[in-house]
Amino acid sequence: MSTQPRSSRWSAGPWPTGGRCLSRSCGGRRSGSARAVSRHEWRGRPLCAPALPPQCCRHRAEFRRWHVGRGGRYVRRPNHVAVADIWRSRGGEMIILAISNQKGGVGKTTTTQHMAAVLGAEHHSRVLAVDLDPQFNLTKAAGVDVDHLTASVYQVLVTQAATLRDVIQPTEQGYDIAPADPRLGSADIELVSAGRVNWHLALRKALATLGGSYDWVLLDCPPALGTLTVNALHAAHGVVIPVTPELWPISGMQLLFGAIQVASAEGNPGLEVLAAIPTMVRRGKPHTGMLERMQTVFEGVPIGPSVMLSDHFQSAALAGTTVIHRSPSSAAAASYRNVTEFVVRAVEARQRRPATRILVGA
Repeated sequence: MSTQPRSSRWSAGPWPTGGRCLSRSCGGRRSGSARAVSRHEWRGRPLCAPALPPQCCRHRAEFRRWHVGRGGRYVRRPNHVAVADIWRSRGGEMIILAISNQKGGVGKTTTTQHMAAVLGAEHHSRVLAVDLDPQFNLTKAAGVDVDHLTASVYQVLVTQAATLRDVIQPTEQGYDIAPADPRLGSADIELVSAGRVNWHLALRKALATLGGSYDWVLLDCPPALGTLTVNALHAAHGVVIPVTPELWPISGMQLLFGAIQVASAEGNPGLEVLAAIPTMVRRGKPHTGMLERMQTVFEGVPIGPSVMLSDHFQSAALAGTTVIHRSPSSAAAASYRNVTEFVVRAVEARQRRPATRILVGA
């Protein structure tokens, strides 16, 4: 019997049993019996699933969103809702998230890039990533040639010589990007010294011109609490904080919490910290102890799934892509799928309650 099912047998099954997992990246042996799956169900599966229902241990974690339903067929779990459907069912509101931490090197850009890739490439949402960092790492990671940029976020926020629609570019990673360039480094001086009224609302006004063009907008904030981060906090509905499980990044959170509280009090009362995401986590007692400390520092803030340190991220960066595209079956890719789903659920929970105060370290 052939180990690769013909498309004509998809609707009837059964999937072949025994042998090895047919996913190209996995050499694990399959155990147990495979089940039948309808053509309609399998075509509608989450894109994180491999080419066949995995029977090996390595892929089972990625298959938890499916279960064996009636007739022994794989079906979606009832609590698994397509991400795009959540917001389109609520009237198409554009959700704006600030990915922020005043500490550098904690994974803000990686988190922004991979959340955008999961939402855009795998859940088919309309996603815009806005690079607010003068180091323009997200712009480079998205494959944009900074040397040939005619306009960037600098012209939108500082000189007002372009609109946000003018600078947006598509990427091959499933989302659009509003690129940055090094001139954003002078934004702290230029925005304030120009005497502009309500300079802290420049980004909010720019995003308002997009209307309902996007389902999600992810703001990659710089590693500082300057004017660009202040603009992001006044424009966002929620904040996602990537943080490494180390002493100084965790201890310095009160400064960021204070900036969020100020933005909430000055005109963005619905702003909340939706999640703190542990990144670059290593196995061992030191990081385990720091993760426990996070529960105290981030009291009142949901702690999301951990993103383990992995060589897959560096390999994907060198290839100019994401682990979602380069190593879709890896644990690194699965971790950002889990992070994205966690944040989506947090946003959905926020939508169900009145926006009256911010929940940070309370």
